[in-house]
Amino acid sequence: MLHFYGPNPKENKDFGRIVNEQHTERLAQMIDRDKVIIGGDYDIKNRYIAPTVLDRVSWDDAVMADEIFGPILPVLEFDNLETMIKAINRQSKPLALYLFTTNKAVEKKIIDNISYGGGCINDAFIQVGNPHLPFGGVGASGIGAYHGRRSFETFSHSKSILNRKFDLFPDMIYPPSDEKKLSLIRKFLR
Repeated sequence: MLHFYGPNPKENKDFGRIVNEQHTERLAQMIDRDKVIIGGDYDIKNRYIAPTVLDRVSWDDAVMADEIFGPILPVLEFDNLETMIKAINRQSKPLALYLFTTNKAVEKKIIDNISYGGGCINDAFIQVGNPHLPFGGVGASGIGAYHGRRSFETFSHSKSILNRKFDLFPDMIYPPSDEKKLSLIRKFLR
């Protein structure tokens, strides 16, 4: 990070700020000073949160209670992959999942066994900038996706209308049913 923003990211004009003071305060409250291994500094008035890594985090910590949407990275440790998958699946579905691995079997197992909105393998957040990939959540993280055609579909409502002509509608759909009517319906639905 030193390479991108220098020794003091707070003074670097290229380091993004939080959208407003309220959100900055919300993020600052997620930072447990006893668990900070990198960063942890913040300035509410200037909407600044230092890139922060928290270690020894548990599911009960404030940082794990809600989606973060800020430069805070909580680290949870697991003894094995199965335990991790089960622990994640007991929580609300995440908006995104970022996996860092060179192991294709681990990659497949994670993708196949955890539900999430979207994500990256060996990167973080870059998928949001790709207009060809839908971005959106599942469950509590939201429903629907946007980017490109997905934006049009998500923010549009296709209204379906069937205009039945009384004189052209066959009696085959009304009771009583018999094998002849069922046969005609099957042919019609193919």
